[in-house]
Amino acid sequence: MAGVVRPVLRWAGLAVLTGLAAVGAWSIQERLTDPRRLARLAVEDGSAARALGPVLAGKRLCARVLDAVEPFSMYGTSADLPSVRALAAAGLIEPVPEADRPAGARYPLVRMSAAATPFTVTEPFGDRRFVSLCYGRSKLVGIFLEGDGSLDPSPILRFTYAVVDRPAWADRPDIRAAFPFLDAMTADPIRARARVHFEGRRLEVEEVEIVPEMDVPDAIGGFGYCPPPGTPRQPGCRTEATEAAR
Repeated sequence: MAGVVRPVLRWAGLAVLTGLAAVGAWSIQERLTDPRRLARLAVEDGSAARALGPVLAGKRLCARVLDAVEPFSMYGTSADLPSVRALAAAGLIEPVPEADRPAGARYPLVRMSAAATPFTVTEPFGDRRFVSLCYGRSKLVGIFLEGDGSLDPSPILRFTYAVVDRPAWADRPDIRAAFPFLDAMTADPIRARARVHFEGRRLEVEEVEIVPEMDVPDAIGGFGYCPPPGTPRQPGCRTEATEAAR
C-alpha cells in the first residue's frame, strides 16, 4: 500500500503547487491590471496630466447671459443695472434697431453685438436663442487620485484648473464689479474631476466634469441681470424683501 500512496501524494503535492502558482500568477496579473493601481501610477509618472491637459485646454468656460432668451427685454430700469451697463460698455451687447424689433415688442430690446460673437455659444429656443458668454479656457494645475484604494474599473481623478486665455473684457473693472463670480473663478485654482479608464495600460479620459456652478457657487448667477442670492446686490436689483414691499 505504501508504494501506491507515495505516487498519489506526489501527484497531490504537484497539484497543490500548480494551484498555488496559478493563484500567484492571477494575483500578479490582477495587480498589474488593477485600474486604480494604473491610475495611481499615471498620476505619479505624469501620463495622467499629459492625457487630461489637452482635454481641458479644449474646454471653454461659459455662462448664460441676462437670464433670458435673445433679444433681451429691458423692463423698467433694467437698462440702468450695472450688469447691463457693463456689458454695453464692453461692446458685448447693443440696442436692437427699430427696423429689427419684433412686432408687438413693448420694451426696449438689446442683443449680442458682432464683437461678442467669438465669445458666445448659443442654444436654440423656438425662433429665439439662449446665449452664453465664454470668459476663458481651463488649464490643468494639479491632479491626484480620488478614493480609498478599492477596485474601480473607472477610477476618478481629482484635479485643479485655472482660468486662462481670458478675453480683455473679462478683466475690465466694471465687468468684474457687475459679475463677481469672475473674481472667484480666477482667484485660485478650482477643483473638478475626471473619470478615466484604461486600454491595456494606456489611460483614456472617459468623462470630465467641469461645473463652475458647483465648484464656485457664485458662478450660478453667470452674466445675469443681478448677482445670485447671498452676494451684494446691485442698485435696482430686486430682493425678496423689496418684492414683499411692492
